[in-house]
Amino acid sequence: MLKHLAKLIEKHPWLVVSIILITTIGFSTLLPSLEMKTDMKDFMPDDELVKANMRILDYFGGTQQTMFLYIEKQNTGNTITPEAIKEQYYLQKNLDAMTEVNTSVGIATFVDQLCWMEYGTGFENCTKQEIQTVINDLFSDQINSTTILLNNDDPNEPIDYVHYTHLSKGKQVNSMDIKNGYIKYNNT
Repeated sequence: MLKHLAKLIEKHPWLVVSIILITTIGFSTLLPSLEMKTDMKDFMPDDELVKANMRILDYFGGTQQTMFLYIEKQNTGNTITPEAIKEQYYLQKNLDAMTEVNTSVGIATFVDQLCWMEYGTGFENCTKQEIQTVINDLFSDQINSTTILLNNDDPNEPIDYVHYTHLSKGKQVNSMDIKNGYIKYNNT
């Protein structure tokens, strides 16, 4: 079968290319009527178990529909200034307070987490300068570096557990002692 197909393609290559081209053009004319749907209800089978599950989701929430909120600048030159992020933070808090919203994530979420990591306080208690520092840290290009987790290497501690030499398979006790942690960053 494949040998006959190969001979046909060798004898009439322009016919084969023309058929493929016409088929491609035919399918491409249907592209404007193509609809992309992301609602899971459209892809679920049509049986009673799925319908019951959908009714429960309607009654008690838990839909997985994702909505995006686009914020434009109005009175500022940038949407990532401390003032603009404060407005986004309070908008996000108001959205989270609504019962219809499961959760919301925005740039203010990341700035809040970095405020906790860098200054030990939440976004609401950070000054404008601290917020600006966090924003600069968030959007700065990282250099090739190594971050050391502990200031000093951890010294050897006395062994406070029973060491079974017949179970160790040649490993040293010190192999279980963590001295320090290094996070290496490079562009590879």
